[in-house]
Amino acid sequence: MRPLLTALIAGACLVPWAAQADDIVLYGNSSQPPKAWLDNGTPRGFVVEAAVLALTRAGYTVEVRLVPFERAMETVKTEGVMTGIFMSAERAKIYDYSTPLVPDEVAMAVHKGSSFVTPNPRTWSGNASVCRAACTTGRNWIR
Repeated sequence: MRPLLTALIAGACLVPWAAQADDIVLYGNSSQPPKAWLDNGTPRGFVVEAAVLALTRAGYTVEVRLVPFERAMETVKTEGVMTGIFMSAERAKIYDYSTPLVPDEVAMAVHKGSSFVTPNPRTWSGNASVCRAACTTGRNWIR
């Protein structure tokens, strides 16, 4: 079912479907604003909205469940789909991915006037793909 679902999501933005809707649960990270978060129990975020739109256009009735990231990743191994997850070689062994629903670029920032020069990943040995396989966000970055 995952390869079929991946194909449906990839094409969903191009072709609106008028078929009977199937139910599907969309999982995501509950604490990653502005991408995804719970606002007094209501799922919010631009990746949530993009995924719901794609799935709805593909003919699904969507229930959104935002939970802690690790729980969402574990749950999707057996049911539903997940949004807001970066692709890596390790994860590609476990999950099938759609084409990206929204652009998501990682950047660094420093206060104006700082003497720190932000590095350019394209000049690193191995180019920007170094970050693709090893980067993380949020609390894991701080650890």
